[in-house]
Amino acid sequence: MLNYDKTMKFKTNNNVMENNMTAANTQQNDHSGGRRMSRRMSRKMSSVVGVMGEEGLDFLESMEECKRVIELCIQNEFDKAIDICEKWSKTSLYHSHGKSLLMFMKAVLTLETCKHRAKEREKRSTCPEIAQAMEASNETSTLCDKYRKSVSITNSVSKYLWKPNYNEYTEVEIHAELIHAENLLIIALLTFFSDQNIMSLVKGAFRIRSCHNSYKECLEISETRTQWCSERSKVHFVSGVLLGNGALNLVFSHLPKRVLKLLEMIGFSGDRNTGLDLLSKCSQDESGLRFYPGQLVIAGYECYINQMFGVRKSNLDVVEEFIDKGLDNYAQSSWFLWFRARILQLRGDIDSAIVYFNKCIESQEEVKQMHNICYWELLWCHAVKFEWDLAAKYAQILKDQCNWSAATFTYQKATFLYMKMIDENLPEMHSEVSELFREVPKLKVRIAGKTIPPEKYVCVNAVKYFTQNESLELMYIWNIYAILDQNESLVDPIIDRINRLIPKYINDRICEKARKHHKNAEKCFAEILYNEKHIKKDKFILPMASLELGLTKLDLDSKTEAKYWLKKAKNDYTGYLLETVVHFKAHSALQRIKALSKEDTTATGSHK
Repeated sequence: MLNYDKTMKFKTNNNVMENNMTAANTQQNDHSGGRRMSRRMSRKMSSVVGVMGEEGLDFLESMEECKRVIELCIQNEFDKAIDICEKWSKTSLYHSHGKSLLMFMKAVLTLETCKHRAKEREKRSTCPEIAQAMEASNETSTLCDKYRKSVSITNSVSKYLWKPNYNEYTEVEIHAELIHAENLLIIALLTFFSDQNIMSLVKGAFRIRSCHNSYKECLEISETRTQWCSERSKVHFVSGVLLGNGALNLVFSHLPKRVLKLLEMIGFSGDRNTGLDLLSKCSQDESGLRFYPGQLVIAGYECYINQMFGVRKSNLDVVEEFIDKGLDNYAQSSWFLWFRARILQLRGDIDSAIVYFNKCIESQEEVKQMHNICYWELLWCHAVKFEWDLAAKYAQILKDQCNWSAATFTYQKATFLYMKMIDENLPEMHSEVSELFREVPKLKVRIAGKTIPPEKYVCVNAVKYFTQNESLELMYIWNIYAILDQNESLVDPIIDRINRLIPKYINDRICEKARKHHKNAEKCFAEILYNEKHIKKDKFILPMASLELGLTKLDLDSKTEAKYWLKKAKNDYTGYLLETVVHFKAHSALQRIKALSKEDTTATGSHK
């Protein structure tokens, strides 16, 4: 049985380890302090090589095998990867953690809890996928507690007085600390999804705080530990520290300022550039265990999070570089095909994006939940081309087999069919469209105790389709206009449609920005805000117009004016739909202004 012995008793056929121990014992005889050094060396060696059965593998081998597990996932062999982790999950830290991570990915991609709760709200039971992932994560926690550094009350208090000597920690103990941090994050996210009450938020927040503290300690270990029993062990540990701290920095850097100030009071902090720098280092060292995860986190951030909530241009060139290299090595990898398609989409090459999203779907059948991501993107690819039948088709597929948000998918299908009804003059579709809109509010679900902003939006707007054309507005909500920015041929048909149907519609102003007609867009946004008193119903238009005016001013390098309108968007409006989205974007823009101003000050000082 696989076992990591933390005592001096161990057996090994590894000549290198025996030579190291012989050298340590020789030094024990030659120096007065040698005995203590030998004990430390013995303890460290025993942490790497335990008592094994004939088919066992030591701690270093377990890390290398888990690296192979990651490569299997990249190659779409998910079931095989799970089987390998399952074999040693009861005794191996990394195999147990690998199993937890794979089960977590399956649970999040499925999100069965939404459908489960929609049907059985009164039963308050957790869905099978999340329950299995939580069970696996708890098993990992138990193993971590077994192998982490034992901390007495005295040692715990002494940590606040002086820094511990991390050279006295064994290899297993420091890796257990790292896995403990990663596992706490998994459990926190599972907690958010597992229940609908406020306690899930509180529990998750405390676990993220513990996770953040553990990562800080791991960073301290990586910077101060000088004695490693194996270079491989060090490389794998550092890659995990870079990945975890990088990801947390990115997440915290995008939180609104008022939330971030509160978190900083209890020890949280985040900087986007620091996060990207740490992740970049992680994704460049191919020998590190978290090499591919680091690349995928960067790709996810640049292709989705920054595109949705950020205001700077995504650094797609960096992502494209390692995606191309990944496809050279694994031509059928669903991960690399997915991000290749997404990059093409963001660059406005919609037809090529459609081809690659379909390739991603065809590349594997083991994790069909990944298909849903591609269906979501295909929906928007066809929507920006006004191919309403195909857009509605993918909305229906998502509604039938994806449990993320049935209300959103139904609203999308209804909106696309409504546009078809208008474009092709098909009044007989009116009853079908009306029925779909009536169905939307009934499908609303709650995650982590709250209705997610997009669902709140579609439920409120489902009753307005008779008087307002919502399809183009929906594209704005999901920031699809960022795609149009790269392909003017996609913008012109939308401009023509808006001019024909609704002369004073906010999306017209967004399209002017996409056309690089910033001055025209600026005047239009100002006109909307000037007529504030006349807007009685869709109050969210005002903060969004203020936000877009601020972003337009920023594009024109008018930082002072941009700051004014962005602060107005954040502070002068409350209680409207998608308020969180506006706050995230405004916060990101204000952070960008702060960074640009700092750069200007530095440049001015250097020229003096």
